[in-house]
Amino acid sequence: MALFTVSELKAYLGIADSSEDVPLARVVSGVDAAAKRWMKRTIEAVPEAVEYHAGTGRQRLYLMNRPVTDITSLHLDMTGYSGQVAGAFAAETALTRGEDYILDGITADERNMGCLIYLRGNWPEGIGNIKVIYDHGYDVVPDDIKLGCLMIAAQVRADRMQGGPLESEDLGDYSYTLLRSGSSGRRGSDLRQAMNLLRPFKEVLL
Repeated sequence: MALFTVSELKAYLGIADSSEDVPLARVVSGVDAAAKRWMKRTIEAVPEAVEYHAGTGRQRLYLMNRPVTDITSLHLDMTGYSGQVAGAFAAETALTRGEDYILDGITADERNMGCLIYLRGNWPEGIGNIKVIYDHGYDVVPDDIKLGCLMIAAQVRADRMQGGPLESEDLGDYSYTLLRSGSSGRRGSDLRQAMNLLRPFKEVLL
């Protein structure tokens, strides 16, 4: 699913007919890919994602995506090796939420960092010894992300109408170059504002 649609872009631009549907679809695809690549994360809802983690020896363990909306199961198996051995993460290795661990934050927004707290001390160090199946992401794309993408797409369309480059595979580099080059005037201001709308959602954990 894209962060925004051709219909939403047309409404934002005030376009009522279908004369630009094909090029606008390209713009939507390129801006969607570039925004996700820049934020380094998935925004849309993903059910039952499977992740393997190595125990950190600390009480907190961060999942790879946020916000975490539900945890289907969590297993701790010191010889699990990311599921690469027979019988790994069997039923008896399952942990119980509220007894063995909790999720630090239950809100479906950016305050939920996907942090699992082990209630029995620190997560045991190991190699792929933790398996988590969980739901994450937003059922509805946040308005600020959508607006930021629409603003960028509007600028790309304006550049196209003026003969500027529009190669979707280069869209990410193109927009970043504009920002780094210190673009002046309304064009640069709009792009900086758009990126500021996306910045709070950028992944910072490594």
